[in-house]
Amino acid sequence: MVELAAFPGFRRLQVRVEQRDDAIYLTSAEPFSAGPARLGEHLIRWAADAPDRLFIAERVGGEWAGVTYAEALRRVERIAAALMALGAGPDRPVMILSGNSVRHASLMLACMHIGAPVAPVSPA
Repeated sequence: MVELAAFPGFRRLQVRVEQRDDAIYLTSAEPFSAGPARLGEHLIRWAADAPDRLFIAERVGGEWAGVTYAEALRRVERIAAALMALGAGPDRPVMILSGNSVRHASLMLACMHIGAPVAPVSPA
């Protein structure tokens, strides 16, 4: 058992170290706590707890443009409804051909919201 130094403000970690062949395996000595079933539950929570806090932003024409948690959730729900109307879902994946942007993130989160596999593809 080894104790790893934590980053300031974080607690120390207890880790099991096992050497096998050419690899070293590190395993948490503590069981993982249960998290939310879906990543989108974090967005739902923060839209309720801090609706006016900035969630994501991008540079547009030299200025920052972004959306709050509440606005992001509204966008995700609208896009998710449109995707479902178009037939997207667990058996119908969505491919996004786009650079990084707030719109790209909104579409990815909407796909996750309805359980549709999503594949981002860089235009490059």
